Amino acid sequence: MKRSPIVYFLFLFSGITALIYEVVWARMLTLVFGHTVFSVSIVLASFMAGLGFGSYFFGHAINNIDSKKTHPDSSNFSRESSEGLETSPPLLLYGWIEIVLFLLCLVVSLILFKFSIIYSWLGFFIPESIVIQNIFKSFLAFILMFLPASLMGATLPIISKYYITDNIRLDSRLGLLYGINTFGAALGCLLTGFFLIANFGVLQTVLVATLMNLFVGVCAIRIYQEGEETSHSFRLPRFTIPKISLKGDQWLWVAVSFVCGFTALSYEVLWTRLLVFSTSSTIYSFSMMLGVFLIGIALGSFLVIAVFRSSLNLRTVLIFLQISIGFYVIGSLYNIEQLLSAPWNGYNLQKPGFVFWQYFLDSSALMLLPTIALGMSFPILIKIISNGYEDIGKGTGQIYGVNTFGAILGSLFAGFLFLPSLGAQQSLLLIATLNLLMGLCLFRSGNYLTEISRKTITAILAGLVLLVNMGLPSGLLDQFFMRDGTGKKDVRKLLFFEEGLTDTVAAFEDNYGILDANNKWCFYVCCQLYCFEIYEAFSAFTYNVGRKS
Repeated sequence: MKRSPIVYFLFLFSGITALIYEVVWARMLTLVFGHTVFSVSIVLASFMAGLGFGSYFFGHAINNIDSKKTHPDSSNFSRESSEGLETSPPLLLYGWIEIVLFLLCLVVSLILFKFSIIYSWLGFFIPESIVIQNIFKSFLAFILMFLPASLMGATLPIISKYYITDNIRLDSRLGLLYGINTFGAALGCLLTGFFLIANFGVLQTVLVATLMNLFVGVCAIRIYQEGEETSHSFRLPRFTIPKISLKGDQWLWVAVSFVCGFTALSYEVLWTRLLVFSTSSTIYSFSMMLGVFLIGIALGSFLVIAVFRSSLNLRTVLIFLQISIGFYVIGSLYNIEQLLSAPWNGYNLQKPGFVFWQYFLDSSALMLLPTIALGMSFPILIKIISNGYEDIGKGTGQIYGVNTFGAILGSLFAGFLFLPSLGAQQSLLLIATLNLLMGLCLFRSGNYLTEISRKTITAILAGLVLLVNMGLPSGLLDQFFMRDGTGKKDVRKLLFFEEGLTDTVAAFEDNYGILDANNKWCFYVCCQLYCFEIYEAFSAFTYNVGRKS
């Protein structure tokens, strides 16, 4: 049986368009909310919720669509004729979804582009309360983006159902499909953040993405029609709320998927904060972080194919991946200054290509290895929970949905709870510890050695994790945070430091800036805004440290 290889390229374009929409819509909503923390939060929440919803429900529904086989000679229905091209309703459904996305994303983009005008008209009917107005704007924007994001999330289980027709192809094609789509997403993110918006503008970039959706949809339907010799009626199966039918260890794999999503998005938020201190711009730091993050996920999806072809125990592989992520993140805290370049390297406007490459290398050193491990985990979990190609759509939907739900909570907890309350260092330590504990949980629930041996080893390793948390020195990131556009600040002259939701402020005693003879000093305050805010240096901030007696 053959599947058209052209669909692989179409699926790549689907990933590209999804990230174009995500980045551009966040930019559009910045003008509405007046602050990018809220705009990015709404876009991220709506996208994650939509992707999880679409994958979960379409993943269950696609299993009810029977594949149709066509052969070069319709009169010969023998086994020899099975070498012809096989098409199936999942490909037809995929094509129509892309066409609907073309229309839907075009309308949503036009609405968001003029969202401030629409909201000003609706403002006459809304009470004059900042809280109520923000809730109303958030709800309206969420609903607008939720539906197209749901259709985007539906594409992975649908294409998985189309390509994976037996257990022989399950191993290789599962990682390949996820990797291709994720690589397209990374490409779309980098192109949008560093090229498309700057050269074509916001609205024009979205229009390019919608045309790509139309192209993908028409091509997919045409491939389906060329494989069909007679017309077939196609009806989408009736959608019902799928029942949760998990047995035995499947609950554990769902929990692992949740933790992977929670930690992945938490790392995204925290790594973006760190990259701001290197790139001096959250616009580029977010785009670079997301691009490298997705590249790592894609590479992991490709590498996992070799794992599937080997005889390795998948539980053992997951244990190794989770523990590796935790230790790598903790280790990065000790040498963060060596991983990320100083911000003044970005001021070399004569060589933008060199600067881009330097930031790409920095971001890769910080996050590429852990994201590769995360990218390997996702296909492994789908393979474990699917139990064969017959339930590949359902298994993909379950893992994708739970993973996305964890991702939503991870982004909210990291951005609005962990970072303001604990700071970057303790937040990264907390998330890394969660990865380590998940690895211990997988080891404890496995069939390794004897029951008593597993309990003993788990207790010892848990004690080591506790020692790592207690023994981690405080202030490992202080020297890194003290770097600014004029050089590295002396932490011994630090007078005030605080990380908040929207900024990080550090005040230093300086030898210049004496304002008067009464010993009032001028201090340099380095302020790094949290998400999509431009890096700014506020000088001439007066702080009275006392008068000369």
